[in-house]
Formats: sequence, structure tokens, C-alpha cells
Amino acid sequence: MNEAFAYDRIGKIYDALASPLEWFVSKRRKELLLLSKGLILEVGFGTGNSITGYPPDSQMVAVEVSRGMLERAAFKLKDNKRGFDLILADMGYLPFRDEAFDTLFSSLVMCTASGPIVKLQEMRRLTKNEGKLLMIEHVKSKKRVLGYWMDKANPLVVPLDNINRDTVENVEKASWTVKQDRNLAGDIFKAIVAEKKGNDFL
Repeated sequence: MNEAFAYDRIGKIYDALASPLEWFVSKRRKELLLLSKGLILEVGFGTGNSITGYPPDSQMVAVEVSRGMLERAAFKLKDNKRGFDLILADMGYLPFRDEAFDTLFSSLVMCTASGPIVKLQEMRRLTKNEGKLLMIEHVKSKKRVLGYWMDKANPLVVPLDNINRDTVENVEKASWTVKQDRNLAGDIFKAIVAEKKGNDFL
């Protein structure tokens, strides 16, 4: 079962399931989006909760792999006055030209995505030189005992989630330059800021 199919099945109840997490993430997401500039691509738009975090004058495009989640977002935001495009697409094959965006943003996406390094490379392709990648993610703890139990528990939550990923390392492997790796709750939730430096992969 891939992530698109898994999230199609829970699109209508996702907001109820995720409400405690959304309460925690929303303020941090708004703070992080203050670093955005120019044309923004949000990858993994979900049901559209992030829209309230954008600065008022933001220009953005939103991509989501799950049709069920995207339909829920379109319904929730039908009266929203902000102009933006909602696009159904896999983040591994995004339908945009090279260097089309100034900022890439994702929130609790790389914990779910299959092949995260390849998808981070695809996101890099779309970003202008000196452009930013902004992310809020949960990751595997560096604390030995907690990290061990996160590895043990991970099969129970796949494919809706992966709780044992080192997303900061994956960002670096995808040839982004990490500028900020800030803990938001212990060392499990992080705000990550990276930049695209040059056009050649390391």
C-alpha cells in the first residue's frame, strides 16, 4: 500500500485524527513561513491546514499526492480568497520546469514519503539557485533508548508514517545545504532550513 492510497482512505477523517498534532505544528509553521520568499511550492498540502500560516501576500502553488486529501482541501478552502493552484501529483515527478520556485515548503511529509532522498532531489531541481527549503518534520531521536524503540515501533505505523527517519541527513544526501536544524520538541520535532547552492549535485 503506497502513501497515496493510504491517505485516500482517511482523507475525510484526517483532520480529526491530526487535530492534536495540528495544534502543535500550526504556530511553528507560521513562524517558519516568515522565511519564505517569492513563488512558493508546498509539497504535501494534505487537507490545506497550512494555508493560514502563509504571509498575506504569498504567492504559492500546492501539490498533494492523495486525491482524497486534495478533494478535502478543495472543499475546505472553496471560500478562501487567496489565489493559489491545487495540483494532484507525486512529489517524485513534479510537473514543473527546473528552477521554477524561490521557496519549497513541506510539513510532516518526508516522514511519509517513499524514497525521500529522490523526492528531495526533485524538490531541489525545482528550486532556484540560492532558494530555500523550509520543513517541519519529526525524526528519529538521537537518544539511544528512545531511538531503539522508535525503530521497533515503526512497522506498526507504515505506510501512514515513519517515525525513525533521519530527515536532516536525507536533506544533506539530496545535496541541499542545511542552514538550520532547530529542535521544536525534544530532538524529535524539528524546523529545518536548507538552501540550494549551485546547480551541480555533490
